[in-house]
Amino acid sequence: MSGSNISVETGSEGPKHDPYAYTEVTVRRADGRRATIHLGLAEWMNYRDEHGVTRHFDDPYAVLRSKFAACVGITPERAERVHRSKRDRAVRQHPCGTRHLRWMDGFPGEHLLICDKCQAVLDSTFCEAEII
Repeated sequence: MSGSNISVETGSEGPKHDPYAYTEVTVRRADGRRATIHLGLAEWMNYRDEHGVTRHFDDPYAVLRSKFAACVGITPERAERVHRSKRDRAVRQHPCGTRHLRWMDGFPGEHLLICDKCQAVLDSTFCEAEII
C-alpha cells in the first residue's frame, strides 16, 4: 500500500438519549482514488475515482464491503488492522521505551497516551458518550 493513507474515525450518532457507535474507514490511494465506508446506524460508502468523479452508495454491508474492496483494493477490516498495527508499532518503537508510558485524561472525553520522560503524545482516544 505504498503511497496510500488509511484513517479510522469513531464516534456516536443518532438521538442524544440513545446514541449509536459508528466507524468510518477512509483509504486514500496515491493515484487519487478515495473510498470512505461508514458503519453504524446508517451504512454507506463514498467513492471518488482517479478522475475526480464521486459516487455515493447506500447498500447492505456485504455489498458495501465488496464495493470498497473493488474500489481501493483492500477490505475495510484489513484497512482497520493495518491502521491499528501501524499505530501500535509507533508505540512499541518509541525511543524512551514503553515503561514510561501512561494514559491520562485531557479535555472531557479525551484520553491521551503520553511518555512521562519526553512528554510526547503517542495515542489518543475520544469518547463522546462521556460528555453527553
